Amino acid sequence: MNVGDIVTDDRSHMDKSNLFYDAWLRLGLVVDIRQSNPTIATVIWYRSGKVWETNQEVSKLEVISERR
Repeated sequence: MNVGDIVTDDRSHMDKSNLFYDAWLRLGLVVDIRQSNPTIATVIWYRSGKVWETNQEVSKLEVISERR
């Protein structure tokens, strides 16, 4: 995972037949990966016209599109 990647929440632990599989689909842009702890990424999220920032564990994110 790199700065500039577009990500979503990792849903690999869920079965695709689960009714809530697509219930909370959000897109995010990785804006920073900490030098002191590279397992934490700062992500700017977008969903339904709202934008917010969180610190997420890299293992809980799924890369949709890699930066070029």
